[in-house]
Amino acid sequence: MFGWKDDALQRAMDADCYVNCPTLKTQSMDAMNSCKLDSIVDENVDGWLDKIPGDPAMELGGSESN
Repeated sequence: MFGWKDDALQRAMDADCYVNCPTLKTQSMDAMNSCKLDSIVDENVDGWLDKIPGDPAMELGGSESN
């Protein structure tokens, strides 16, 4: 999934700015903080986890195979 619309990422990279880039649309902190979605998965995702949310086959801290 790509989270940037059209060429927004390239414009941000070309602008050489770090905060409130004139080439990008911005919103207030209040607007950002009010944008919330209810969780669609009923599982704990806060604190230390025994495994990655979504229960994939790979467990945290396990060995990798090539």
